[in-house]
Amino acid sequence: MTSAAGQWWVLGLLVLAAVVVASALRRMWRPRVPPSPYRPKVSLFSRDERRFYDALVQATGGRFVVFAQMRLIDLVEVPRGVPGCPYWFGKVRHKHVDFVLCDPATAAPVLAIELDGASHQSDLQQQRDAEKDEILRQAGLPLLRIGTQKRGYTAKGLAAAIRATIAA
Repeated sequence: MTSAAGQWWVLGLLVLAAVVVASALRRMWRPRVPPSPYRPKVSLFSRDERRFYDALVQATGGRFVVFAQMRLIDLVEVPRGVPGCPYWFGKVRHKHVDFVLCDPATAAPVLAIELDGASHQSDLQQQRDAEKDEILRQAGLPLLRIGTQKRGYTAKGLAAAIRATIAA
């Protein structure tokens, strides 16, 4: 080997060693990602929501499909090309309703239902509720608001409230 070729060979090994050392040091100092904290929820419902859901399914008698925790953006749409489309989309993106009754043949939403507990007494929540009410009114989707009831819910009472709201 010529001395020039030997120098290039040594320089190449030094560069390779530097890259390996730098890579090892970077891995050592890189923050480690902790183990995932995710786990499945025990239930999608609170205790009150579960009691209401059971009565609601009984009240509908299979006439509707009952969905829970539906986002408004899945219930109403903002047609493409509408002026201010991102604004209108943003108004509904993070809002949801507690329950939705849908036509079993088409899955079209027929009635949105909100179960209003004590948290709905705050000024901020009442403002949010008013916005949700107005969005659904503008979309033509009826909304039924029902206060939580410590004694539970009767299928007969819910069926009457559903009929009255849909008919209105």
